[in-house]
Amino acid sequence: MLFLDGVYVPAQGGVYSRRLKRPNTAELELLIYRFSERIGRYLERQDLLARDKETSYLTLESRDDSTMDALRSDIP
Repeated sequence: MLFLDGVYVPAQGGVYSRRLKRPNTAELELLIYRFSERIGRYLERQDLLARDKETSYLTLESRDDSTMDALRSDIP
């Protein structure tokens, strides 16, 4: 993964990188929570994720022609 510690700002003759201050931890945690909830709901609608009150897990075996089959291995 690539994490930038700034933003690119347009300027006359091109762009330059401007460093940003460290994000607020509470705001960052809220953002991560919102992303994970939305991604989880999307995966549930696609029948790729099963969730209950205690846990959640991927349900890849529900697909007939899964592209993941080539990546799976019988080796424990």
